Amino acid sequence: MGLYLTARDNEQIERARKALVLEEVDGYRLDRQKGGILNTCADGDQFFDLVTKEAEFVKARCNGARIHTFGWNGGALRLTVRGIRWRWLGLMLFKLFQLILERLGVAVIELFGEAAAARTMKNMDTAALYAHAPCGYAYGQGLDFNTVVDRLFAAKENVKQAIPGIKVACFVHVRHLDGRPRTYFVSRDNWLRYRAAA
Repeated sequence: MGLYLTARDNEQIERARKALVLEEVDGYRLDRQKGGILNTCADGDQFFDLVTKEAEFVKARCNGARIHTFGWNGGALRLTVRGIRWRWLGLMLFKLFQLILERLGVAVIELFGEAAAARTMKNMDTAALYAHAPCGYAYGQGLDFNTVVDRLFAAKENVKQAIPGIKVACFVHVRHLDGRPRTYFVSRDNWLRYRAAA
């Protein structure tokens, strides 16, 4: 059973669409000639539609649908950690605790390191960060749509700091109240102007 947009999220989405802040995706927002890294929520009700749409975009620009996917609850929202500039210290501590935790049977993953490894292994220079609505992870955190998009851009900045030179674009996938799915590109500059005017 899937979630439905809250009235507040629906209102925020419609307002952003009317202000032309959410742009229907044309597939050419990223240079996807080598394929792309996709970071999204693993939501079982929206994942297939979202990945299918992303595959269409990549296939139009690449020799096949070459996508390296990272999907977990909350997707890109999990990349909004604070203190990214102190990452070097965090990584040293992480390695120490990782050794200890793995000996105790706890699997630990450093998300930015995984994305950096994917870039190297697959020779991909672009990443697409997706949020979606409705999102159980976001609702569980008490986040409305506008806050989700704010955090999506915080995640973008963190990815760019953690993986220098990578190109990153932000998208939102919305299952509207009438059931129709739509994928939108969100320009950071347009979003910031929109939020400042609100």
